[in-house]
Amino acid sequence: MKSRIVFIVAAMVQAASFGAMAQESALPPPHNMPGTTATPTTDRADADIATQRKAKASDVTTQEFVRKATLDGMTEVQVAQLALQKSKDPNVRAFAQLMVKDHTAAGEKLKVLATKEGVPVPASLDAEHQRMVKQMQSLNGATFDADYAKHMHSAHGEAVALFESASAGSAVSQPLREFAADTLPTLREHEDLAAKLDVSQTASDR
Repeated sequence: MKSRIVFIVAAMVQAASFGAMAQESALPPPHNMPGTTATPTTDRADADIATQRKAKASDVTTQEFVRKATLDGMTEVQVAQLALQKSKDPNVRAFAQLMVKDHTAAGEKLKVLATKEGVPVPASLDAEHQRMVKQMQSLNGATFDADYAKHMHSAHGEAVALFESASAGSAVSQPLREFAADTLPTLREHEDLAAKLDVSQTASDR
């Protein structure tokens, strides 16, 4: 008789355990646990960076776009020419040569379009951009290479944001919107190359 009672109790305990397990398996997986489809932190960080860029360059006008794109482009060319004079790193030199080539071509095209639109085009650097060039002029060797790579990475991030805004901006004339859209793939390629150059220079400093 005792053994029969023990058996019945054991069966009841086992049944209760299976019921609890079934309820637990029916619950949705916790947020951000392995196996769920929650957005990774890195994706959110990338989205935040993109949002900040667009906000920084939002609502640009035709005049503002022409002015900033021209000044930034001239600065890129001048700093790249410094890199060709100062740097012995083949990766830095190759990137600098590309900057001179691509930004000179883009600057000439922008000047033609802006002139047709009756928009003034800066003929020389303003004080802010002159300071950037002078700062790079004061550097040499590995310090120059590291700062050049870091500056190019940051500058091209801002350039991509500016051209994205201009390509979609209602306050920018159609010819210049099209120019911005056509130039964006090249700028994004520059940004990717600059990011890799920045990483390689940071690693070589360690």
